[in-house]
Amino acid sequence: MLTLATGKNNKTINGFSLIELLTVLVIIGIIASLTRLAIPNSDKRSWENETQRLVAVLNQANEESILLGVNFEVVIDDQGWRFYQTNAKQERVLMNDVFSPKRWEKPILVTGRNSFSIGDLSQNQGIEITLKRNDFTIKMIREPGGRFLLIPA
Repeated sequence: MLTLATGKNNKTINGFSLIELLTVLVIIGIIASLTRLAIPNSDKRSWENETQRLVAVLNQANEESILLGVNFEVVIDDQGWRFYQTNAKQERVLMNDVFSPKRWEKPILVTGRNSFSIGDLSQNQGIEITLKRNDFTIKMIREPGGRFLLIPA
């Protein structure tokens, strides 16, 4: 608070000085830059989390299909991934809950076999799919036993 002395009338001016405002702005800028440096490559981390989530869901689908004796069809493309199940009328329907369709956070390129069956032991051959987003590439493989793994490319 500033007080101006002008003879008989003392006037009080409420507010912050320019120096005080600039000091606060500099401190906020320093804190923001340190925070940004403390978060290493969040884009890479989100990519790894997304692909690990896909592999976890694929492995869960594999286990459920074995337990229930039901086949699931999986489609992985540049839009995301979807699980289908054939109903009693032999219609292909999207699955819900854990297996509900998911979209990629950012556009990706999918190469390799992007549609396959889970649960059919006769079709449990190895599968290799390459997923690429910007500078990040990862290979996803299915072992002959049906388990899915991620391999850095």
